[in-house]
Amino acid sequence: MYSLVLHDDAVRDLDELWDTGREDAASLVEVFLEQAKVDQGLLERLSDRRYRGRGVDVQSFEAFWPKGYNLYRLKLASLQDLGLPYRVLYAFDPRIRRYYVLGVVHRDFDYKQDAPRTQRVLAAYRALDLPLYAG
Repeated sequence: MYSLVLHDDAVRDLDELWDTGREDAASLVEVFLEQAKVDQGLLERLSDRRYRGRGVDVQSFEAFWPKGYNLYRLKLASLQDLGLPYRVLYAFDPRIRRYYVLGVVHRDFDYKQDAPRTQRVLAAYRALDLPLYAG
């Protein structure tokens, strides 16, 4: 069985959305994550490097795949339909079939390696002792 957990950084991102008046975005992300936790079919698809369906658009975090990071970004149709440009960043550990939500970021998120939030996501990945794969 697959599982999904929120890293403390993602919880803080959601709290920040609630605190800054983006309750609509925070609410939709939280509802999606709660539903995803119990939907094995959806969880199975979240590790596809490219998947679009069931209200989500999944894409691997391409800049870091060659470096061995098993990272993804997810867009929710429910957010896009309302003009709420947020993404969910997560990692997958296939050894235990677990997803780790590492962040909830604005669409303008800078995917460059030296960007502070990217560094935060990579640090969380390493702190969780997730494997690196040959690129």
